[in-house]
Amino acid sequence: MNKEIDSVLKLDRNKQYEYFVKKVVDFEEIWSLRDDEGRASLGDNENEFLPLWSKKEFADRCISEEWSSYYADYIFLKQLKSGRRAAT
Repeated sequence: MNKEIDSVLKLDRNKQYEYFVKKVVDFEEIWSLRDDEGRASLGDNENEFLPLWSKKEFADRCISEEWSSYYADYIFLKQLKSGRRAAT
């Protein structure tokens, strides 16, 4: 297990958010999960959310059960801000 990840997971939600923002700004990339059909998402008929992580290791931890066919994939911050799709 990664000590940094373990430490972050023990933080309260506000501190986890601060960590996320700092890492995204520092490295200008965000991680998501994707498969052959596209990116993993959460939500219902009215709202759809794209789960995002600041590091590949966090995304990798979520590959299980319904997302077992997915893999961690990065999105450059510049692409997310512009709405452009990342190259596959």
